[in-house]
Amino acid sequence: MGYPRSINDPSRPVLRAVVLVAHGSRDHRPRQAVELLASRLSAMLAAANVRSIVAVAQLEGASTPLHQQLVGFAQRARSAGAVRVEIIPLFLSMGVHATVDVPEEVALATQSMGPQWGDRWQLYPPLGVWPGLDRVMTEEWRKVAVELPRRAWVLVAHGSRNPLGNQLVEQLAEQLGLTLAYWAIAPTLLDRLTEFAAAGHRAIGIFPYFLFAGSLTDALFEQVYSWQRDHTDVDVQWLEPIGPAASLVRLMASQLLDDLND
Repeated sequence: MGYPRSINDPSRPVLRAVVLVAHGSRDHRPRQAVELLASRLSAMLAAANVRSIVAVAQLEGASTPLHQQLVGFAQRARSAGAVRVEIIPLFLSMGVHATVDVPEEVALATQSMGPQWGDRWQLYPPLGVWPGLDRVMTEEWRKVAVELPRRAWVLVAHGSRNPLGNQLVEQLAEQLGLTLAYWAIAPTLLDRLTEFAAAGHRAIGIFPYFLFAGSLTDALFEQVYSWQRDHTDVDVQWLEPIGPAASLVRLMASQLLDDLND
């Protein structure tokens, strides 16, 4: 997909307007991490001589619904010279939020902006299905795993009651040779820890399949901490989520730049 040049200055590329849609939380840490991701993405695009504004919106936990956040951003972006808005859902699975809720909010935003904006939204697939995301997660895990040899590893994800929503993380677990656990469905993280301990493992690593730390990862950590008090002979190493890592920023920038050149 090519992008037009400015009517007033044909030599100058039109402003790229990108909005990162996160789940949203009352916890300030995910919001801060997403804003840092947006800042780093904008800087990387600028380094490639691409003018951009990168904003953050939330599906839940914001003072206004997502479609109103999108409309407000689109209006500001249009005033600054953008001709379309590119929406990147920061979800790692094909669950209801990514496949139903966000598209519905985009449709509401389109209604608010009028029919002339019907083709001016580009809704990307959720981040979890982007080519290369598995490579990024693998690289980030191996950076730590190499320092923790001879350890049994669990990959823990949120989990969806829609089986199709778990396929991405199932594929990653199989690719890495890790045992999979979930927060919302069985088998849970505590199930896996207990299985490993019963099998004689005394060194266990936990790799969270989440983008950012927040209340949910805190809850999982508290579960592990409580479990370990009853299993003092087992050493459990908890890794931090990937966060706004440089490898993730490069992946996102590369995709946006590839679209620019199509």
